[in-house]
Amino acid sequence: MKKHILLIIILTLLGVAVLSGCTSEEEKAAIKEFDTAVNALNVANTELGTLMTEAESLINTAEQPLDSSTLTALETSVSEAKTIKKDAPERPKKFEDIIQATEEINAVDYTEITNRLTETKTAYENSVKQLKQVTAPTETFVIERVQAVSGVTGVSAATEENDPNGQLGKQGGYTAQIYFAYDKVSASAVSGNSIIEKGTDGGGSIEVYNTVEDAEKRDTYLASFDGGIFASGSHKILGTMVVRTSSKLTASQQKELETNITNSLIELK
Repeated sequence: MKKHILLIIILTLLGVAVLSGCTSEEEKAAIKEFDTAVNALNVANTELGTLMTEAESLINTAEQPLDSSTLTALETSVSEAKTIKKDAPERPKKFEDIIQATEEINAVDYTEITNRLTETKTAYENSVKQLKQVTAPTETFVIERVQAVSGVTGVSAATEENDPNGQLGKQGGYTAQIYFAYDKVSASAVSGNSIIEKGTDGGGSIEVYNTVEDAEKRDTYLASFDGGIFASGSHKILGTMVVRTSSKLTASQQKELETNITNSLIELK
């Protein structure tokens, strides 16, 4: 009888040992999966952190973009990243908690916010470059870009000798005045023998100023004639330039030409 009881005890102890061994192996596997998930999250956090730092550095430069909404979008992306970023937790002690923590870590996905940060960062950087490109540009640059616009049939830059307004190079005046002919304006409908003589009415013109303030003063002056018999066509500030289109064009034609000229001037090459 004693031998029978002893055998039962031994078998019971062996069973417990086997069960304990199985649980231990499961825990080891769970811990390994948890550690792998944590390592992956740490790598992802480093990559996201680098993007966030780069974005914040750009924002802190306080460089002005052509489109202010690109700065707002970048700032918003950084704020969103801060709320989404998840730090790796300490490993739980209980087996069930380790499993749950691993599942939560593996569910973290930064793909969307990473793409958004990259896109808004690039958009802001490009917009900064565009503003610099249209801030006091050279006469040569403007001529090249206007010539590339569909429908523009000729371009001519005014000189001190033939400048119709006599403002070229003067204080507060434009540093360059580029006139252009446009195929939707009939040459016979505008008086003058040359592109400069026909002036803005012949298609349009680009007035380049040293400062935004000078460009704004000119635009305000032109706006004072809008809607009257002396209205000289559409006008828009772009950087330190005033982009003008002929009064001989319809409103939709003016808008189309203005858009095409703007796109050509801000295109990054």
